Amino acid sequence: MPNTKRDRQPEASKALQLAFCSIKSGQFFDQNNDAVVSVGDRITYVVRVSPVPEGGTPSCTNPTGSFYGAEQIVERREVGKGHSQFLTDLQGTVMLPDGNLRLMAMGTIQITDGERSLLARSGSQTFGMQTLFPGSHALSVQGQGGQFAGLLGSAQLKVGDPPLLAVRLFPQVTLNR
Repeated sequence: MPNTKRDRQPEASKALQLAFCSIKSGQFFDQNNDAVVSVGDRITYVVRVSPVPEGGTPSCTNPTGSFYGAEQIVERREVGKGHSQFLTDLQGTVMLPDGNLRLMAMGTIQITDGERSLLARSGSQTFGMQTLFPGSHALSVQGQGGQFAGLLGSAQLKVGDPPLLAVRLFPQVTLNR
């Protein structure tokens, strides 16, 4: 009789790449009702996600997952004429058919003056991929169920068309069952 508890032991490590294909929806929350994008405001969004086959090229023709992201602005930085970059507290969940990944990081969003004028009120918004993912940065990852249960790791968001998330996971603990 197989030891079913041992069969659920996480693998030694796991690597995967995910393509962030397109934005399904977005919301802006003007927390202090000042009609200006500022510290404390929040942005939430849903991005269609497609796993990239090992050694393969990204394809967004049939995304099978979603990334639910929430970013709260913690600092504003001017990065050039007509552009502001905002440092954010980023948290989100990648939902895939075979398990979920929780992501956490200090993120950034970059908003042009034209986009900023559209964010004067809380509500549904259309965001561009370059606005939400303007630069590469690292993230912490926690496996949540399915094939990712019991795994922790890190990820690197790489800017591109589409942006790619390279994830590396390791067992959190060794289960002696």
